[in-house]
Formats: sequence, structure tokens, C-alpha cells
Amino acid sequence: MKKRNTTILVAITILSLASVIFIPRFVFADCGGAETSIIDCNGTGETALIDVIKTVIKIMAVGVGVLAVGAVIVGGILYSMAGSNPEYMKKAKTIWINTIIGLAIFAFFAALTNFIIPGGIIGWWKDP
Repeated sequence: MKKRNTTILVAITILSLASVIFIPRFVFADCGGAETSIIDCNGTGETALIDVIKTVIKIMAVGVGVLAVGAVIVGGILYSMAGSNPEYMKKAKTIWINTIIGLAIFAFFAALTNFIIPGGIIGWWKDP
């Protein structure tokens, strides 16, 4: 068992290092001397900062969504494996409840940030 885990860890480390070394960096924009491939750098000063905040929140939204789906799947697996063991059922329900609470908190802060940033984060509201 330890040999298998060590082999998996070594393989993941080698793949991670190989991806950093051998995959070329694509650069699409030059933002004040900083090369970037994610952030669209159209403005300067406050506008550029708002673009960075918008991009970070969009990336976090995707990450939170992926983690929430993963948590629901893990809770479902625990619940289906529980059988007659109430301890696993309780763990699964706790995972689901914590996932819902986390999504609600993230949605609240995303909505608050959407209200504070001019033009919003998501971009569904455009000023004429």
C-alpha cells in the first residue's frame, strides 16, 4: 500500500513539473509591463483594478461551483454506502448542509460585490 501511494505521489510530482517546464506560456496582453493571459487589460488605474477583481471573482465562482458539486457527490456516496449505519448518514447530511451554507454565503458576497463594482461582475446589466 505504501509503495503504491509513493508511486502515485512521484507520478503526480513528475507530471506537475513537466507541465510547468514543457507547456509554453501563452501571453495575450501586456498590462503595464506585466504579461497576462487571463486578465483583459483595457484600462488603467482604477479600471484595471476593477477588471482584476471581476476576473478573480469569476474564477472563484467556477471553483466554488466545482467544489459544491464535488461535495454533493461525496455526500451522496457516503449516504448510499451508509446502509443501516446512522453515523455515515449524519456525515452525508452534514456535508450537504455545509455545502448549501457555503453556497449561500458565496452568493451573498458575490451579490454584494456585484452591487459595489460599477457595471457589476457578471455583466448582465449594461448601462446605456
